[in-house]
Amino acid sequence: MVLTSLGYQWLNGDRSWMFGLNADNDSRPVNTGDVDTYIKGANSVSDNHDVFFSYVASGLEAFSNSWNFNAYAQVLITDVEIASILKIPGEIHII
Repeated sequence: MVLTSLGYQWLNGDRSWMFGLNADNDSRPVNTGDVDTYIKGANSVSDNHDVFFSYVASGLEAFSNSWNFNAYAQVLITDVEIASILKIPGEIHII
């Protein structure tokens, strides 16, 4: 698993607002197999799958004494259907 984060925060000239930016990248292997037999309603997985799951994220923030603004975006950059690999109908479980 590799998690890389970079962020920066600063105050404006009269120190009435604080601003921030951040960016993240998370990459990890996802392995499936017999573990889902303990999830109620899940189909049994007879063959193991090893896939690589990765995403990038970024955020903006602004704070004052009376206002608070946060924006966050997360984008999957791996072409993987997690739900079909885990074979759990109607649900996606990422742990």
